[in-house]
Amino acid sequence: MSNQILDEAYERLHVTGPEFGGDEEGNNGLSNHGPMAVEVLVRRGYEFDVPRWLDAYVPRLEKLPKASDRITGENWRDALGSGRRVGDWTAFFTSQVSQHPWRGVLATWWPRLLPGIAAGATHGVIRVGHAVRTLLAGDDNPAAVIELAHGLAYWAGRWQAVPGVAAPAGRLDAAAALETVPHLPVQRGVIASRIPKLANLPGWSAAVASLRPAADDAEVEMRLADLIDAATLRYLGHAHGSPVLLVHTATAPNAVLHTLPALPPELWAPSLSAVWCGSAAIVAMYEPTDAAPRSELPVAPETTDPAAEVVERAAAHADEHVIKLADTAAEAYTRTGNTDALAAAVRPGSARRRGPPPGRTFRPRSHSCMPAAALSGAAAGRVRPGRPGRLRSRILHCGRYAWACRARTRRRRSMLRAASWPILTIRVWPPVPRTVISRFPRSTSLRSGSPGS
Repeated sequence: MSNQILDEAYERLHVTGPEFGGDEEGNNGLSNHGPMAVEVLVRRGYEFDVPRWLDAYVPRLEKLPKASDRITGENWRDALGSGRRVGDWTAFFTSQVSQHPWRGVLATWWPRLLPGIAAGATHGVIRVGHAVRTLLAGDDNPAAVIELAHGLAYWAGRWQAVPGVAAPAGRLDAAAALETVPHLPVQRGVIASRIPKLANLPGWSAAVASLRPAADDAEVEMRLADLIDAATLRYLGHAHGSPVLLVHTATAPNAVLHTLPALPPELWAPSLSAVWCGSAAIVAMYEPTDAAPRSELPVAPETTDPAAEVVERAAAHADEHVIKLADTAAEAYTRTGNTDALAAAVRPGSARRRGPPPGRTFRPRSHSCMPAAALSGAAAGRVRPGRPGRLRSRILHCGRYAWACRARTRRRRSMLRAASWPILTIRVWPPVPRTVISRFPRSTSLRSGSPGS
């Protein structure tokens, strides 16, 4: 049943594009998190929430761009990093996974795409990682295989190399290496415009090289887990700078960690180096210099199973970034036992009681509601964990209900405009009788009728 629900969700999402809300050139858009979020919901046991979640999420998306020019094994380098050719890349990888085993396609293209892992805020590799988790779990149905093709296509279309990178050759663990990453003095603009600025950032290359390399394949997994845990804990104190983008410092290496079993061992070490550079680049481009005081930050829920509680709150909240972060934070807590990992995913006002079902949660495109750790200064201190006030709950409910009514009215107005009348009555002056012209294909001639017809 779970695989069937997930496959149906994939099929519903595969007619949509990987981004929405951008300009005509496909820039500055938001990433389509639908496939990633539904995979987490199904794997975490909330598969029956998926249809309603999609009902609320899919109307925000845009159609998948059509293929315009064919990509082949000879000209693919010319199309690499061209966001306007995402439709071409989708057609190319869909053809590849239909003609070859998906593991072979992944092993061929993974090293080609690794240098551009930070492109699209690492959403390409994250989407690929969620698709691979589905395939490794035994769901090798066509919908899951095509989802892998869509993830690879998005990665290839947004491919962009990070300048000034160096292979890890230092002695620092992940937490200490993240401390050495410098920050851009001016953090403005979209990620595509910030990445080139890293080339002139003092101390950037040295910080990237300061990470301790892995001695063997088993240590690659350990180094990745350390990076995930360190990035999750760091998010708690620094997320107020950019609560959405900084989520990916932890979710991107988590996606790579769960993709390793499907990759040849010789690709493990390069994968660690690439995703470490990607996470460090996001820290340099979006993280604030100073951490928020610990007294103003949330704490993990005090229950017998706090990880399950955090995941349940995320599923009830229904925000795509919260769902992904809660999934990663729960795994970090399982490895380390550090409750601060769960605190990073705690939402302000998250009640123990389940909130409204995802199908009834309507929010605008902006990510206005972020984790409590993302709130700055006194604002975070004013947020009290637990059930929100009754007045605030009514205000939020009325706002979402009004938004839903407006959306429903627009849809119905569009349906009325598109309606076509099958019968057209033409009235002429007597004594000529009223003539009815039928637009149905079966009617090929005029038919006279009485005034009462």
